[in-house]
Amino acid sequence: MRHDKRFLGTLAALSLAASTVAPTGTAKAAATSALQCRTAVSVFAALPDGSLRLYNHEEPETGIASWSGWSHIGNGWYPHTLIGPNGLLYQIIDGDLYRFRWTGSDWERPGGGWSEKIDTEWTGWDTPAYRKRLTIDSRGDFYSLHSNGVLSWQRYDETTKTWTRRVLEQGNPDRYDLIVAAGDGVFFVRDPGQDNGALYRHKYHPESQRLIQQKHYAGYGWNMHRALFSPGAGIIYGREESSDDKLRWYRYDEVDGTFHGSQQIDWGWRADWQVGAMTDACTLLGAPAPSRPAVPARYDAATTAVPGTDGLMNYFYVNSQGGLVHAKQRRIDDPLLIDYQSFPDHHRFTGTPGAAARADGRLEVLANSSDDADVRGKLQAVKNGPWEAGVKQHAGWLLGDPVMVATANGSAVFGVDHAGALWLRPQTQDLLGYLPWRQLHGTGLTTDITATRNGSAVDIAARFTDGSMRVARFANGTLGPWRALGDGLGKPTLVVHQDGGLQIFTRRADGRVHTQRETTGTFPGAWSPVGDLITTGSPAAVVTDRGMVELAARGADNLVHVTGQSTPAGPFRQWTVQDFNDAATDPTALTRTDGTWMITWRDAQNIIYTYNGSYGTASTSDTQANNALKPEYQGGPMRS
Repeated sequence: MRHDKRFLGTLAALSLAASTVAPTGTAKAAATSALQCRTAVSVFAALPDGSLRLYNHEEPETGIASWSGWSHIGNGWYPHTLIGPNGLLYQIIDGDLYRFRWTGSDWERPGGGWSEKIDTEWTGWDTPAYRKRLTIDSRGDFYSLHSNGVLSWQRYDETTKTWTRRVLEQGNPDRYDLIVAAGDGVFFVRDPGQDNGALYRHKYHPESQRLIQQKHYAGYGWNMHRALFSPGAGIIYGREESSDDKLRWYRYDEVDGTFHGSQQIDWGWRADWQVGAMTDACTLLGAPAPSRPAVPARYDAATTAVPGTDGLMNYFYVNSQGGLVHAKQRRIDDPLLIDYQSFPDHHRFTGTPGAAARADGRLEVLANSSDDADVRGKLQAVKNGPWEAGVKQHAGWLLGDPVMVATANGSAVFGVDHAGALWLRPQTQDLLGYLPWRQLHGTGLTTDITATRNGSAVDIAARFTDGSMRVARFANGTLGPWRALGDGLGKPTLVVHQDGGLQIFTRRADGRVHTQRETTGTFPGAWSPVGDLITTGSPAAVVTDRGMVELAARGADNLVHVTGQSTPAGPFRQWTVQDFNDAATDPTALTRTDGTWMITWRDAQNIIYTYNGSYGTASTSDTQANNALKPEYQGGPMRS
């Protein structure tokens, strides 16, 4: 029989000296992050006989065993009862999700009934095996561990009566057996097979779609608890697997990243009870959170070009009204005939879009917004076909442009925030959606970054706030060390040679383009100028199928100049001009699968200029014999 709470506080206080050691190791005297709690934490317990009890813990801040008794507040409750914020309780019955609200003295009666059915897709979640795999945070968002190994976030919109669902993590379905939310976007998962129950902390920010913290090790020994629940602010109540069904209190401190204290605050919380606390009873004061940066409107940024699987070119740019434009080559026999389409879904785009072809051949394009720093995107409904309706929200709260790279594991998007941190948004395993943005190591980056695929890896070049150009490799989910190459200006361009070696180009203080080429994994550390052209903006480069570099840059005269090598690793030719119409953007360059390449830019009226390069009828043996090759360029302004 349940013991009277009036006696439990005294019994628990007397037993504190003999309590077990904190599962996280050495306990500390006090936490340093400030918190604020209600007068008491409301703790609800659904009993096997269907009755619902309400208990009040009066000292959640310190973990003192002070309770004010309990009340019987309902009957007919199913074993799987979930507790949320602001008096919300949930029941899953035959796959349907019902919501109740306790006002503190009575139950709300929505529409005259006791509850409101808000969803019908929860089959299986009411089974005993999943009672510890679903939790609700202090904002009312649901976090769940699915049978396929997916860790997900879900939010119910009161106005539209619809759900938004996102995948946060994927992996071995058996790696976690418990999840508990403990604040605004904060949740812990337990790995029962590690360290007698390793506990890992995550922090998700739904508005920016950032996973601010991912799998931070928070302690060991948590298998001693049959269940965990929380009133928010990093406070956790643990129900022990013990003969007297102890209840313990812990508090996680965001400042030093550890748990403080392990105190027994009660006993008699039986294994067949379903227990939870009102999840917003405690809040952290001044907890850090992302902020939206003020993103400048830039309508003269470079064009992004992507070949479709149909052999036709696609161009993406932001026009002078902030619209995202798709320009597509109409016929294979006419590279300068093009159709324009402006997406009507948003009108405050900015900068250079990121675009790539997905594994299924569908094109995807993303661009940042000067309105709210949210990245938005469009996706083709079928490859080389029409676009899906609406925009896909990627948030991010980036200061710079999203840089998209098609990899062996799906598309990856990189971007820099206002604090100079680098973020990654990778695709899910099915390549249909995206995982949250997560921060990669390194600080002090500017928004001048570029990325290119190199086999199964992605190489990233960036300019840092100290003026240095640096390169790092992203492989197997990890960003390697940054290698400093010396100072540069603007956005660098990076190419990959046939042996996997890198070559970087940048404009330096003298206005000229300079380069460094990697040899056996090492850069020389000294820049070599490429001719005497005084440039503005950032260069563009490609490696041709003959192993030679072709390079383009906008000169101080606002004309696009082109140079290149006539032999592999050889000197560069004199800069030449292909078109004498003023350019308003930096050039973009890319190679085609047929061995040709192209250079493209726009003028002040957003007319696209494209020049296609090739070696004509010269053979590979000509190059190998060191016979100098000079490419041929053909092109001009696009027409519609």
